[in-house]
Amino acid sequence: MKICGIDEAGRGPVIGPMIIAGVAIEEENIGRLREIGVRDSKELRAGKRREIFDKLQDVLSEICVVKIQPWVIDFYIRYGKSYGGLNRLEADFMREIIRRLRPEKVFVDCCDVDEERFLSILKEGLPEAEEITIEAVHHADALFEIVSAASIVAKESREREIEKIKEMVGEIGSGYPSDPLTRKFIRENPNLARYYIRRMWNITEVEGRKFKGLRRFFSLK
Repeated sequence: MKICGIDEAGRGPVIGPMIIAGVAIEEENIGRLREIGVRDSKELRAGKRREIFDKLQDVLSEICVVKIQPWVIDFYIRYGKSYGGLNRLEADFMREIIRRLRPEKVFVDCCDVDEERFLSILKEGLPEAEEITIEAVHHADALFEIVSAASIVAKESREREIEKIKEMVGEIGSGYPSDPLTRKFIRENPNLARYYIRRMWNITEVEGRKFKGLRRFFSLK
């Protein structure tokens, strides 16, 4: 039986893409994930995460990585009432990963406070759902090795995207709005930042002032 795990990285940062990763493996090979030390990416140091990421390329049968650019994230946030915000975004792209990988069983790290609601959204427009066992579970990245593997792939892929941005524009910090280096980059390089930031995010106390969204910070309409 082919099983699949899906997780995301980069939901909260103000700079760079969100990454959603889906990984698949035959159920009888799940023990190989334990052998190489797979666990929730948040519990791994960067060096160990990279090491396991490289090993996963040989252990997993399939890997699907989706890169969601800031302007797409902004669209879902701007029209949240119609599109459901970030939870809807994750469900939409996770659904596409399920279509691509065509597993028999799927474990998803649930981002919604209501697991059943998120599962219902995930199954919308997915006729294959009748033939697939899908579980949307809180903290699935810590509970199921296959989702832990997805979390490692997503996190490492996100980090590599951030490194690419740094190579082009210089130091941007972690990309999180609480990071002083990230705030410094946005403040000092507004023209460059436009291409990489999520304009609908809230940043407070930039240069001692409060801004509701980056549109005001950049004088955007």
